[in-house]
Amino acid sequence: MLTVTAPAKVNRSLYISHKRPDGYHDIATSSAFTEFGDVLVFEPSELLTLSVQGEFADAAGKSGENLVLKAANALNKHAGTRHGARITLTKNIPVGAGLGGGSADAAATLKALNDLWQLGLSFETLCEIGTTLGSDVPMCLYSVPLVAQGRGEFIVPLDGPFEPAWFVLVHPRIALLTKDVFARVKPEIYERAHFARPVPESQEYDVNHLQDAAIEICPEVGEILDALKQHAEHSIQVRMTGSGACCYALFYYEDEAQACFKRMQQHYPQWWIKLTQSRL
Repeated sequence: MLTVTAPAKVNRSLYISHKRPDGYHDIATSSAFTEFGDVLVFEPSELLTLSVQGEFADAAGKSGENLVLKAANALNKHAGTRHGARITLTKNIPVGAGLGGGSADAAATLKALNDLWQLGLSFETLCEIGTTLGSDVPMCLYSVPLVAQGRGEFIVPLDGPFEPAWFVLVHPRIALLTKDVFARVKPEIYERAHFARPVPESQEYDVNHLQDAAIEICPEVGEILDALKQHAEHSIQVRMTGSGACCYALFYYEDEAQACFKRMQQHYPQWWIKLTQSRL
């Protein structure tokens, strides 16, 4: 039996460029990962099965559509095998939150089954398979502080060591579809977009270009950002992650994060709120 955590991904910046001929968008993003995430258990079995439990199990959709099984099947197809496994997914990450939950689950599955099935595939090969499953999967295979461009497949891990940091994550319990948020992005963003540097390293890139579009669809995102700015004293950054609807406040000191977490819990019991440390 093999038990792994699929860490939640937080986009600290997300810069959107033009729409590509393949329908995707070029991006530049700086991403971090947290100690919090979904939990997957893999057990040997002749059949390939998935059971989903946890707070957000119902929102995860039918098991056949889950990226965990898609990742397992893609791995079998690439290796020319028909291995089985009994997989249990505890869904802790809210669905439609911009935290990369499905991609993190797929990445964890690729790595775990590569070991469990003793396939011996290289990390680079797993990234190639991951790209076919979703733009965020290669980033989630790294699960370290990184910058990424293209669809998200051109990845540069950031040099450490890093100081510990804490995230207060807040989600309105409303799922946002990535395609719907991208569809609301104002054209002028694309018109002035360019990549003058290889990585997002200036204030020009210190944005989330999807944030305003997400607020148009889900005004609660704006309410959460306002609440965090009010209660997140001493925070380094307050922003929406990914395509939303989850937002975060980032802190260098745990006691400051704890204070924000408690105040948010007290004032906004209707929202999902989580305190977690950065994954270094």
